[in-house]
Amino acid sequence: MKIPMILPRQIWFAAFGIVLLFALIWVALKSGPLAPIQVTVTQVAKGEVSPALFGIGTVEAWRAYLIGPTIAGRVASVARLVMESLELESES
Repeated sequence: MKIPMILPRQIWFAAFGIVLLFALIWVALKSGPLAPIQVTVTQVAKGEVSPALFGIGTVEAWRAYLIGPTIAGRVASVARLVMESLELESES
């Protein structure tokens, strides 16, 4: 005796397609190009930089990133604040 199929084949394919679509969207949002990146914020401090490696050779970058705003905006106010703080340090 055959057990009758409750839902037609097209509904099963549609349900599987919807689940697969949601899984792909979830992967794209969690680990793909749309995933949020971790940003570390710290205070600016004046200090000296010393070389950590000496030698002659070729340096090759492992990864390259372009960093910039996602929407156009004005950055002049931030640059002006940085310049004012540098001028105050140079006066003292």
